[in-house]
Amino acid sequence: MPLDEKGYGSLDVRLDERFSLVDKIKGSHTVSLVCEVFGVNRSSYKYWGGRSSQLSSEQVDLHSKVRAAFEESHGSAAARTIATIVTTRGTELSRYRASRLMKKLELVSCQLPAHKYKKASQESVAVPNTLGRSSVFFKVVVAFFHQATAVISSFSGFNATSPTGHQSRVLPDQRPGFLDLANS
Repeated sequence: MPLDEKGYGSLDVRLDERFSLVDKIKGSHTVSLVCEVFGVNRSSYKYWGGRSSQLSSEQVDLHSKVRAAFEESHGSAAARTIATIVTTRGTELSRYRASRLMKKLELVSCQLPAHKYKKASQESVAVPNTLGRSSVFFKVVVAFFHQATAVISSFSGFNATSPTGHQSRVLPDQRPGFLDLANS
């Protein structure tokens, strides 16, 4: 197969695909000529044609072990983890071979992201609960905000948004008493 200046051939396919093309064309031309055109060694083509297409019992057993380890992890185990699991169960398996088997069996690892925030079932020991998780503090903050807004707006006609999301405009003649919690 002639190569261009960047090293790519005119037929940019894998070796298996080249062998299958030689196999299809060999009826109309000689095998040696077709192998030469596709850049394939004739001995490699003959070896490819003579190989068995059926899996041996050892390969079937290894495939089932890899699939079982993958399903046991609910699809989250990658090649290293599967290689470790299968090896600890008595069958030697490298991570590289596990990776090839996963590709062959179309097993794709995917880890679900863990939820970042946990709801506390107990009070934290490190940080005490000084407010008692009550809404009284929030009411005091809102009341203070309204009072501060009233004071500021009385001087400039200022518009502001409270922590509750309400917009208030207080005119100078509508000034309530400072921190009047009974009305809020």
